[in-house]
Amino acid sequence: MRILVKESIIATYLIISPDPDKLPLDKCADALADEQGLGLRGLPNREEYYNALKDYVVEVIDIIEVKRGVGIVKLAFPTDHLDYEIVDIPNILNLIAGDAFGSRYVKKLKLIDVDFPESLIKSFPGPKFGIEGIRKIVGEKKLPLIGVIIKPSLGLKPEKVAEIVYKAGIAGAHIIKDDEKYSSTKYSRFSRKMKVISKSLRKVEEETGREVLYAINITGKLSNLVERAKKAIQCGLNALMVPIITMGFGALRMLAESDEINVPLYAHRTMHASFTRDQYHGITMRVINKLTRLAGADFQHIGAMIGSHKEPIPEIKIRYRYVTQPWYNIKPSMPVLSAGIHPGNIEANMRLLKENDVLFMVGRGVYFYKGDVEIGVKALVQAVIAAYENKPIEEAMNKFKELKKAIEILGYY
Repeated sequence: MRILVKESIIATYLIISPDPDKLPLDKCADALADEQGLGLRGLPNREEYYNALKDYVVEVIDIIEVKRGVGIVKLAFPTDHLDYEIVDIPNILNLIAGDAFGSRYVKKLKLIDVDFPESLIKSFPGPKFGIEGIRKIVGEKKLPLIGVIIKPSLGLKPEKVAEIVYKAGIAGAHIIKDDEKYSSTKYSRFSRKMKVISKSLRKVEEETGREVLYAINITGKLSNLVERAKKAIQCGLNALMVPIITMGFGALRMLAESDEINVPLYAHRTMHASFTRDQYHGITMRVINKLTRLAGADFQHIGAMIGSHKEPIPEIKIRYRYVTQPWYNIKPSMPVLSAGIHPGNIEANMRLLKENDVLFMVGRGVYFYKGDVEIGVKALVQAVIAAYENKPIEEAMNKFKELKKAIEILGYY
């Protein structure tokens, strides 16, 4: 790989050539670098422009051909193309992704990874609280955290949501959140919803001495996003959920940088599979994880190793490292394991991940016994304790009745 002189963003791609005979991999890489760079291809004075603008050229710095016409390519994007006073995630994506995926010079293109120079990283806020701050709020120093998703996903009146919040909080949940589809609705207006949920949160704290977070979904107009967030906080809510793909990374950063928003931010990745799922085309979740951390997410999803949407174990571990490892001024995000998590697979996920700084966010798996969220949360808490203490499952089931009931209904992995 070529050694760079200029400060650059390094983007790593998987490229599949549309025709290896006519367009070998190195030609695909050159074309991609030009399209995402100066765009000189086809211009009559190309050489003249190149000589005048060579300091700003996007360069191919490495090519590894794994088979004919298929390989890994690294491009270096000079940071001169970004103004750090206004730079945001969209500027970066326009540069390293942009129109590349529709280029005629590639059959398939996957943005696998991206590395940023220190100066660019330090221009972003990152999470306000991070793992340490979140643990301090909820009062849990060492065990994995338990989260609950409101179910049914849609249709519930605010009072029913508040009832679930109270029961889940009393049973030991650390955070409860809206489903990504459930924001302000005709049957559950934002103003009413935050009032009754805040009341439940206060009641849980009075009875248990613990602060339980509720991440309310504040999807809506960007023009009054901060005002909506401020109203929720003034009403007593203590976390905010932002769907980063549908609302945009800018929405998350807007809240993270506001001095008036002093609660943890939960980034939801809804719609990510539209470009992450295809193995050979789109953008990986690793890239999204890095960008989400830069933008200020205190919580963010990394997938799950065991569950309904399980993904390869090495990939989940890489994402975990990306959201937690030291990164200059940027605090770590709390990694969220979600999608098919339930009391019967907590131990397997913990054993495979080998990390305790994690939030298990659970939906249907917490309502397994006649919809009783209190029993479900108790089973989750017991599953975490049993796994943390390395208890054999038979011993754990004998000790914890709710966990036993959960495993009898849901199974054990």
